[in-house]
Amino acid sequence: MIRILRTFVDSRLPSLGRIYRQFRDDRFASQPLAETPFGFRLAGSDSMVDGTFEREEIELFRKLLSISSVCVDVGANVGLYTCLAAASSTPVIAVEPLRITWRSCTEISNQMALLTSRFSRGVS
Repeated sequence: MIRILRTFVDSRLPSLGRIYRQFRDDRFASQPLAETPFGFRLAGSDSMVDGTFEREEIELFRKLLSISSVCVDVGANVGLYTCLAAASSTPVIAVEPLRITWRSCTEISNQMALLTSRFSRGVS
């Protein structure tokens, strides 16, 4: 149902769709950073913040970080995996093309002061 409504609004009322997305993005951007069980603050979903998001993947990722010299996080989103790598003192290159999630990733990286590079668009 939502997909049909979104398609209708985007095709018939594109200005309304842009206004809605701007409102949604601004609301997300104002979300405060919350403390995670991993030792850093994050502006993500409740499951990301409380440590229940992708538990098995995070466990494997953290093990692989111990044998890695650098982490490249392509599609960094809000920066969960970027922060996990940075918290383990692994240099990170984070790439996130979406402005709204890039803002969150940038704020997080500034608090950690451990990232080596951040890119707001794809680099080729």
